[in-house]
Amino acid sequence: VSNPQEVVDSFASVRRCLGVPQVLVNNAGILRLSAVEDTSDELFDLVLRTNLFSVFYYSREFARTLLSEALSGSIVNVSSIHAVVSEPNGGAYTAAKGGIEAISRTMASEWARRGIRVNCVRPGATHSALSKPLYTDKAIEHTQELAQRSLDAQRLSRGVVARALDLTARETTFGVLRAEQLADVAQKQATAVAAHL
Repeated sequence: VSNPQEVVDSFASVRRCLGVPQVLVNNAGILRLSAVEDTSDELFDLVLRTNLFSVFYYSREFARTLLSEALSGSIVNVSSIHAVVSEPNGGAYTAAKGGIEAISRTMASEWARRGIRVNCVRPGATHSALSKPLYTDKAIEHTQELAQRSLDAQRLSRGVVARALDLTARETTFGVLRAEQLADVAQKQATAVAAHL
């Protein structure tokens, strides 16, 4: 995913086999832990090439393909909570994830008017093979405690999101929820959640 010519070749292969893709999800990622002062140039380059450069290469080729065919499409770039919440030993990873968010905003501003939507999601930490080195027994216990305390907040969030999507689909222009609408949704959902406590 980090070689620009291989990205171009993979898009050509997809076009031959399946036609022009109209959805791209950039989710490639690796995690290498190292204190910043101990991070080698090679490690930093590897993480940024895999996690950030791949987003640039694939998105660029996707946009070139769609724009040349006058087609619309959608890109979803996967960032991480670590784009904004840094921890020791993750300098290369956090730099890459922050870069994904920054370039996603630029892509969105450049391509929206030409029919290509660009969104970026920032998932929280997940327990996976990639993140296994971060999950000590104490970290897992702490995460479980936080999850237990956040159940009501999750219920509120789901309600806000569901109502916001409903409003977006029916009442707003270009999918933009006005601030007063979001405030109204949040107040109604908070009242509903409080009534059940």
